[in-house]
Amino acid sequence: MTIDASGYGASPVDTGAVNVTASDWANIATIKLAGGKSDALMTLIVGSGGALGHFKLTRAASAGGLHVDWLVDTDFNTATDEMIDCVVPGQSPPNISTLAASGAGQIRLANLRSVVEVGIWAKAASTATTLQVVGAFMSSK
Repeated sequence: MTIDASGYGASPVDTGAVNVTASDWANIATIKLAGGKSDALMTLIVGSGGALGHFKLTRAASAGGLHVDWLVDTDFNTATDEMIDCVVPGQSPPNISTLAASGAGQIRLANLRSVVEVGIWAKAASTATTLQVVGAFMSSK
């Protein structure tokens, strides 16, 4: 799924519930940015089927360009794990709350001006679940 968040002001994001299995990376969405986006606040809502096992954001500096891993947590295997150990350029402070089964967490990103596309990816811990990402990307104007 591709979401256009390239307009000025607040550009809403809602991926709907995407199925996430334990064995494969699920591409939740690719978000296209432009227009001087400065920050984003995204809420991750995990379904009742299971917990997230792995989560990552990727980024590209040009439309359709090569995506590189940006924020990665590969051991999201307990209800109390947090991604506070992840280093994310422009994210201050790194703040994602617990993403247990039926839980929700938030990611705040800042200084997105050089990022043109953001990819959202996830794997389940052991049982298939769903992940929905909602929020908004903001421009400074």
